[in-house]
Amino acid sequence: MNQLTLNLEETIIVIIPAKFLYYPPNLVCADQALTELYTIKFLGLHLDNHPMLKSHIDFILHKLVTACFVIILSHVLDIDAI
Repeated sequence: MNQLTLNLEETIIVIIPAKFLYYPPNLVCADQALTELYTIKFLGLHLDNHPMLKSHIDFILHKLVTACFVIILSHVLDIDAI
């Protein structure tokens, strides 16, 4: 047996359900219920419980819009004068 331990306070689960069948499980480990989330950040990707990357695309899109706004604003205003 290995000495691998599980940090139950930081352990979360994301369940990817079948198309029409979804019964939320009640997962318990060492008398502590595991937290279920619908969106997580894992290895830099924002993943949700659907097998698509919609949450990651929305996150990246928000960052791109913000960056574009800053670039446009820097051309309109004289940054050195501020």
